[in-house]
Amino acid sequence: MPYCSQCGKPVKENASFCSECGNPTRSVTDAQLPVPHSVVGSETLLVIVPDLLKSRSLVLKDTFYMIGTQSRSIFVKVTQSLAQKSIQLNKERLAQKGGGFWGKWKDQVMGPNIYAQYLQTISLQQALGESADNFALDNAQIIRVKCSYYFRDEDPSEWHVEFQTASGSHKFITTSDPEKLLKAVFGSRVTK
Repeated sequence: MPYCSQCGKPVKENASFCSECGNPTRSVTDAQLPVPHSVVGSETLLVIVPDLLKSRSLVLKDTFYMIGTQSRSIFVKVTQSLAQKSIQLNKERLAQKGGGFWGKWKDQVMGPNIYAQYLQTISLQQALGESADNFALDNAQIIRVKCSYYFRDEDPSEWHVEFQTASGSHKFITTSDPEKLLKAVFGSRVTK
């Protein structure tokens, strides 16, 4: 069984993305995507960066997923609506798979990333329209992506990610290393 080069979790033979972290398991082309309309025009889905937390206030944070293509990065906020659609898709996937109670239980316990799975099945325009808080950045306008690691003794360690453009920046925090996924989209513009 192959393993994800990003998180080390097992991935299915024909999977285009790791169901745990969203890392591509092979080069993705139009024909390899789960649903053909995941490609819009000449945009091909390169990576999905999960669990980017954006501060809303001193204590409240919103969770975003970044869909990276070769020309833009779409930031999709995890909302109740997105969660319900993702859960429904996961239920349908498990029902089609079969395997009885224990097989379904094992799939749920293994923790597939249901948000990344759902985002792979909709168009980029649908993803952008899921919430009024969603936004896209043109990759050519992103000057630098700063990815800094912060080790903490008592709290979980975290990465601070800042997308810098000429007109400002967008800052996120995550507890899983996003550097490899970000480099798949931004290359040498990813710095520490």
